[in-house]
Amino acid sequence: MKTLRRLATIATTGMVAATAIAFSATSASASLVPITLSTAHAVGIYKLAESWSSKVAPDLKPYVGASVDADCYTYGENIAGQGSVWYHIWSYRTHSGDSDHDTWAYEYGKYVDNYNAMNWGWLPYCGY
Repeated sequence: MKTLRRLATIATTGMVAATAIAFSATSASASLVPITLSTAHAVGIYKLAESWSSKVAPDLKPYVGASVDADCYTYGENIAGQGSVWYHIWSYRTHSGDSDHDTWAYEYGKYVDNYNAMNWGWLPYCGY
């Protein structure tokens, strides 16, 4: 009987530890950086880090205060020789004061903020 209780205790402790590790990994990967569009270019929101992939929302326009919440950057299509960095976004706002629109998509970093969020180290590399 003692052996069964000991095994049950060990199993329960292991499950609690595994849950804590999984939760901390999920929380760490969901650190979002709010970025207000700061270039003069409208920005498409794409399913993949490629401009030929399907758009999942209307283009965002910087002159009305549009912004996104990004968690990382990745490499994709190099548009017009300007670089191949794309931001992975979780939500966007079409104008100042707009509520969040949830998504799982990509925006071309050059047109969002001229790669500032990546260059200043605010966004980590996605790794996927």
